[in-house]
Amino acid sequence: MSEQNYQVIKLANGENLICDVIGDSDTTLNVKSPLKMETLSKITKSGVIESLSLVRWLQPFCDENKFTLSKSTVILNSPVSIGLVLQCFYST
Repeated sequence: MSEQNYQVIKLANGENLICDVIGDSDTTLNVKSPLKMETLSKITKSGVIESLSLVRWLQPFCDENKFTLSKSTVILNSPVSIGLVLQCFYST
């Protein structure tokens, strides 16, 4: 697991991705297996609760799992906590 570089990436269009950054240049980020993060709100008897939903980003529409993002579309990227990585990529 130490070879992966999992990061949260916020895109200019408002999407949030969690993915393995496999390459980085002056103008691009190469990512593998991106998952789109969506926060879902649900009203319960005890109030509003939020949950995190992860859906495949572009894989439903193509067969690739590696993508190149232009850094001009990336607002920020940050390392992911180990707990989120384990939950997203290593749960059974």
